[in-house]
Amino acid sequence: MTPTAAVSPMATAKRDSIAPSRGMSSLYPAERWEDALITGNGTLGALVFGDPYRERVVLNHERFNLPQWESPPEPPDIAHALPEIRRLMLNGEYAEAYAHSIAAAREDGWDGLVWTDMYHPGHALCFDVASRGAPVDYVRSLDFETGEIVVRWSDGLGEWTRQTFASRADGVVAQLLLAPSEGPLHVEMSADERLHALPDAVRFEKLVTRDTIELRGRYPSNTGGGGFTCATRVVSVGGTSYVDGETLKVRDAEAVLLLTRLEWHRDVRARNAQTVRGDLDAVAADYDGLLERHTAIHGEMFRRVTLDLGAGAARDRNAEELLAAQREDVIDPALLETMFDMGRYVLISSSGEWPPRLTGIWNASWNPSWRGDFTTDANVNLAVSGGNIGALPEAMEGYFQLVEGIFGDWQTNARKFYGCRGVLAGPRTDGNHNLHTHFDGGFPGHFWLSGAGWLYQPFVEHYQITGDEAFLRVRLIPALVEIAAFYEEFLTTRDEDGKVVFVPSYSPENSPANTGCPAAINATMDIAVCRETLKTLVAGCEKFGLHTDAIPRWQAILDALPPYLVN
Repeated sequence: MTPTAAVSPMATAKRDSIAPSRGMSSLYPAERWEDALITGNGTLGALVFGDPYRERVVLNHERFNLPQWESPPEPPDIAHALPEIRRLMLNGEYAEAYAHSIAAAREDGWDGLVWTDMYHPGHALCFDVASRGAPVDYVRSLDFETGEIVVRWSDGLGEWTRQTFASRADGVVAQLLLAPSEGPLHVEMSADERLHALPDAVRFEKLVTRDTIELRGRYPSNTGGGGFTCATRVVSVGGTSYVDGETLKVRDAEAVLLLTRLEWHRDVRARNAQTVRGDLDAVAADYDGLLERHTAIHGEMFRRVTLDLGAGAARDRNAEELLAAQREDVIDPALLETMFDMGRYVLISSSGEWPPRLTGIWNASWNPSWRGDFTTDANVNLAVSGGNIGALPEAMEGYFQLVEGIFGDWQTNARKFYGCRGVLAGPRTDGNHNLHTHFDGGFPGHFWLSGAGWLYQPFVEHYQITGDEAFLRVRLIPALVEIAAFYEEFLTTRDEDGKVVFVPSYSPENSPANTGCPAAINATMDIAVCRETLKTLVAGCEKFGLHTDAIPRWQAILDALPPYLVN
């Protein structure tokens, strides 16, 4: 989005006096949604571009997935092909073994790689304000300790301020539009659903009144009758309001407060937009009070861990200056501090019922890269890697809920692919399912054996850091038992030294140079995850006296693990 007017940035001396002590600032509005400032409460998120006169704030909800079916397809049943796959691979015919598995899948009705449901935005809440002259003294800032975004500029009407944050305390996105210092506020507001790659099959209804902007979306009828609602309560301080078509216009106001809530509906008939809007009446129309309630929660979480590299006054530098410092040969303490704080801020702000997606909870496209999903072979673990060690159990709980919610599908995967008990995880999920159909002739995801153990490693870290024995006994050990059951039934092949052989095997997004085929035997990741999983399980069961009959079997596998291959 190209800004409506060229801005002149705020001078350094003036900017330093208002810059947040832990945060970031930029001297220009964002042109792409990827460069917008972000705020979130874990469930709701907002992308603020910072255009002075024609602002677009894109709103998100962590559960907004565009469904493809009423029920997702199951994995193909290819367990009968395992003996031949193994024979070919052990004979050095890796490509042939891989092709045989694909042929078996097609014979069972599999039509090819299946993507996850698309993560999609709600809408853009648009503000057009009456102005006088070009904007000067421009700066947009984000305070990591509060989650508040502030856009400031001046023109012929004086100084302007626009504020936004997503409240953890009250479950709303709050926005405050203040009148310029030398005149009243004239603003036109509307909801724009026409974001990038919007599919024709999604239907919308709008309702605009003098105090309401509502948008209701309905997914295609053949996907189960779901949809979503975006409702905004508009509170004007002074002035007059009237509706012109789908636009709410406010004239001569001192300020306008907007309170927005988004909801995902499994069945749109069960809860309608009017109900969502009605709930907003219970939220106090007091921006400062709402921010104080939110900051008490968010700020305490953020400040549990700090990094001080002695950056001093350099912390006040804007994003453009920090990025320029990145290109120098010397390490910049202010840049490193900001990166640390930003990573922590993003994790907190995008951790709700689920953990962060590939883009956190922020997205302005109906066709984001990799569907904006949870990529489970690396990305989602990396996204939460600072959660345990960074004292954020709230963030980790969202991760735990995601993994436990898709656990049942893993049993289907193990049975269909390998005829085994236990569990086998797939490489991506939209949060609603993890039935493993994401593989093809170029990506042997169905040979990846480590997914379940890999995804449970953050559970292990949580226990190691907290010492929570109830968590170990109730939420971790039962899952590890299921993972071990898969290893017990899958690891039936032995080499000449009596070591178990992981065949087939796969290290995600890697391909051995000596075979020309990504399908492999004894991928290091598969061996390592098996070792860590079984060691943790044996130690945990010995601690509580659980599964004493199974411990010798698990220890026997540990003793028979092959060495890692080294170049």
